[in-house]
Amino acid sequence: MKIKLNDKRKQTMRELLGEACQFIDDDNYLPMYRNRQIHFPKEFAKSVELAKKKKVGASRFFATIWSKKRLKESLSILRKMINRAVSKIAKIRHEIAQKKRISNAQKGANQALRQKYLQMRNKTLGDLRFR
Repeated sequence: MKIKLNDKRKQTMRELLGEACQFIDDDNYLPMYRNRQIHFPKEFAKSVELAKKKKVGASRFFATIWSKKRLKESLSILRKMINRAVSKIAKIRHEIAQKKRISNAQKGANQALRQKYLQMRNKTLGDLRFR
């Protein structure tokens, strides 16, 4: 089954593909890349991000990632990368929340009152402590 691409359809696909169209050399592959974009949105976005970082051979890199032959392998690698990034962000959020809880607890603590309490306790219980 041969898919016919007229100029209007090509233009629409290029608009929908966005930044990824700069890595697509042949217009005949636009439907394939659009299909990949629809079915694997997170992985597609990550692959565009990786292709942008390439200085030489970005279009070949992008085509290799989304080729039929390497699709399963590429998807697993991209998913691992995405999961690592998500877990790293979650860890950072947890650390920020933990620091916020600690600072809020320290703000609520009255240090001067605690010092007075410790002095009073040591004064009254100091001689009873070692019996």
